[in-house]
Amino acid sequence: MISALYWLLTGLVMMVLEVFIPGLIIIFFGLGAIVVAGLTFLGITTSLTSQLLVWVVSSLVFVLALRRQTAKIFPALEKKEETADDMVDETGVTLGVVDGKNESGRVRVQGTTWKALSHTGETIAEGVQIRVVRRENLTVYVEPI
Repeated sequence: MISALYWLLTGLVMMVLEVFIPGLIIIFFGLGAIVVAGLTFLGITTSLTSQLLVWVVSSLVFVLALRRQTAKIFPALEKKEETADDMVDETGVTLGVVDGKNESGRVRVQGTTWKALSHTGETIAEGVQIRVVRRENLTVYVEPI
């Protein structure tokens, strides 16, 4: 009985940890632990070996069967690496004069200010709507819309 309680608490802790450690994996190991807690409570799994085997198998079944569907429903739970290409074609506005020579120009894109250079080298005045052509590190290359 105590073993079932340990599995239940472990499962609940794992499910809560998913909020702090995104990736959409730990929650399924938590569900596997809850399955083991239920089977242990019913007396079906009595040894630690059988409990661990059921936990591993049920966790893998949950991951394989439900991860993709859950990611579609809750896309924010999945860890996503940001790439420089994520900003291409985003629009914004110049906060100062932007040219192709120095990085003193600034633009606001996606609610954040960025160092900016003109993609074509032309001077873009302050307050002009722009489109991001590419990003290199913390500098965006823009063109007027």
